[in-house]
Amino acid sequence: MKNTVEIKKGHLADNGKLFQAIFEQAAIGVALVSTSSGKFLKINKKYCDIVGYSEEEMLNTDFHSITYPEDRKSDFEIVELLKSGNIREFSKEKRYIRKNGDIVWVNGTVSPMWDHGKQPDYHIKVVQDITERKSAEQKLRESEERFKNIFDKALDGILVADISTKKLLMGNGMIFEMLGLEKEELKNMSAMDIHPEKDWPYVREQFEKQARKEIELAKELPIKRKDGSVFYADVNSTPITLGGRTYLLGIFRDITERKQAEGKLKDAILKAQSEKNKSEAIISALGDGLIIQDKDYKIIYQNKIQTDIFGEHDGELCYKVYEGRDTICEDCPVERTFSDGKIHRTERAVQIGSGISYFELISSPLRDLEGNIIAGVKIIRDMTEKRQAEEEVLSTKDRLQFLLDSSLAVIYACKAFGDFGATYISENVTKLLGYMSSDFTENPFFWQDRIHLDDKERVISNLENIFESEHQILEYRFLDKYGVYRWMRDELTLIWDENDKPKEITGYWIDITEHKRAEEERINLMAKEQSARAEAEAAKKLEKLKSIFIASTSHELRTPLNSIIGFTGVLLQGWSGELNKEQKEYLELINSSSKHLLELIIDILDISKIESGSIDLNVSVFDLREVVDEAITTLRASIKEKGLEMSVEMEDISMRSDRTRLLQCIMNLIGNSVKYTEKGSIKINAKIIKNNVHILVIDTGIGIKTQDIPRLFAPFVRLESHLTLNTSGTGLGLYLTKKLVRDVLGGDIDVKSGYGKGSTFTMHLPVEIQK
Repeated sequence: MKNTVEIKKGHLADNGKLFQAIFEQAAIGVALVSTSSGKFLKINKKYCDIVGYSEEEMLNTDFHSITYPEDRKSDFEIVELLKSGNIREFSKEKRYIRKNGDIVWVNGTVSPMWDHGKQPDYHIKVVQDITERKSAEQKLRESEERFKNIFDKALDGILVADISTKKLLMGNGMIFEMLGLEKEELKNMSAMDIHPEKDWPYVREQFEKQARKEIELAKELPIKRKDGSVFYADVNSTPITLGGRTYLLGIFRDITERKQAEGKLKDAILKAQSEKNKSEAIISALGDGLIIQDKDYKIIYQNKIQTDIFGEHDGELCYKVYEGRDTICEDCPVERTFSDGKIHRTERAVQIGSGISYFELISSPLRDLEGNIIAGVKIIRDMTEKRQAEEEVLSTKDRLQFLLDSSLAVIYACKAFGDFGATYISENVTKLLGYMSSDFTENPFFWQDRIHLDDKERVISNLENIFESEHQILEYRFLDKYGVYRWMRDELTLIWDENDKPKEITGYWIDITEHKRAEEERINLMAKEQSARAEAEAAKKLEKLKSIFIASTSHELRTPLNSIIGFTGVLLQGWSGELNKEQKEYLELINSSSKHLLELIIDILDISKIESGSIDLNVSVFDLREVVDEAITTLRASIKEKGLEMSVEMEDISMRSDRTRLLQCIMNLIGNSVKYTEKGSIKINAKIIKNNVHILVIDTGIGIKTQDIPRLFAPFVRLESHLTLNTSGTGLGLYLTKKLVRDVLGGDIDVKSGYGKGSTFTMHLPVEIQK
């Protein structure tokens, strides 16, 4: 019996040493504190490291002395609640004053030690240094606050739209003011809803080009307000990715903050009568799982939190239980601790139930009294909530960075006094001016030194007056990295701190060089208008003389050209002897080129006659269908060569007009359709509406871009397409057709076309022409 008692005492003594070692070597601060006086009775090395005092110094002071003054009152109140038994434990974030005067933030858990219902004589205090986390949270709040302040006060409207659905997602205050909308009204609107319906095709084309990154700036887009009025805006757009979907961020010219979460120390220390009980209570209060492994990696101890999550595994191999391996893990922190005696950390993703949880593993050595490592202590800290919070913070930061990088404006912050040196400037300054953001933040005079000398005194003077106005808009020239002065619009606002003292100046830059040039051009244009009018009058006289000259010259050119065509035709028919292959090719080239030149001269002659008013009008009565059939018959070979389907749908229409000129117009339009229709059909429709004949030539050709239609009927214009190079033409056919329809046949002509969908040319002619 005596032997058994001795063995148990020895076992308890060994356990007491074990837990004493855990207390001393814990990776977090742990202390035993007198509840009545607040003095430290026992404290580990980590606690001393956190506050910067030695163990001896800490045992001669109380926790109130090192507590930040503003946090002492709440500490006293909580201690009184502990004494009265109204609370059993508590956790809070507070500040300590280190020995060197620095402030350190800690997350502390306090658990009283109860002795059979009596008042607690002392309590266990567990602290963790969270200064870096607090600093990061403060910087993030300041960054988000700065961006939100600039974003909300921006003079440019900002909209974000879903590229696939074109639904509007979000906008800033300026865009709502510009559109006359309430914020809630944006939810059910499409990007097309803020544009007049007649402009949708062009707007949609610009939207899709910007989405494909073919263009960034869409100029002078018509924007429709809620009241139906329309204004114009330059819209700079860039695709961005948010939450896995692609959006288009548009800047029209005229976030949430989440706190990082960490696990708090939860479990309370209930009873302790010996060093063993005290140590076990401390371990239970950690709030993290804890394992002690021997040097063979067998688990010799688990605390309750660990067993609650992963089950009881005393005596089992760590790597086999938790990783399902037969050998030690490659990045095992305990193995590294055994090797160098230092604290090591790593992370693990673990499948628990249907989800993934993230844990941080922190290993530290457990030593005997001689300093030899006898075991490894591993803390398993659940980092799932922290990881999710970090990912949300990164997502928010990425969103803000996307908006900054995509903006035309460079956003900055600078000192509110002294040299006004920049403290922050967005990365897109490189795209605007060529400089790196660090060029501005590392040299306080970098900005001032590059202002144009003629503008510098005015700019600095206005900047110093910001304390009175609190808001300034400046325009000045700034030297970019490539040696070019750019005109900049600089809008800045003075920011005050909570004590009503100037904190910083925030603002944004926009390059207005092109706008300045446009202003100069408008001034020059106004100066030139008067001389332009005089030149226009002179041009009219010259135009008439030109027409007379061309008519005369054209007659002189037709005679030799007809001779060339005739003689080459005779030679090609072999009347003057057999030709070899090379001779025949040259003669065919001369013959076809001469015919093409003759057609050009004839067109020029017709135009000259029309412009000079000397064209003859031969009016007769005829059947329109016969004229259409004659045009088709003449062009049948080229229609058949392309395999096009030709159809006619028209009423029996008798006209009194110039048959020859009408035939010329119809042939020009059908010929034009044949040239620019690769496959499909050409259809001729004709009907009478209110004494006017409407003749339509409809094709399924390559179509015409909206912006090219105004140039279509200009002289010597051939629109660019993949067919132009392989298709002959003078660029006068449609111009001559329009002149004949309007000036000779007394009608009008128009066109409707969809790019890639074909075209419809319509002539509106009187049934009876008046001579």
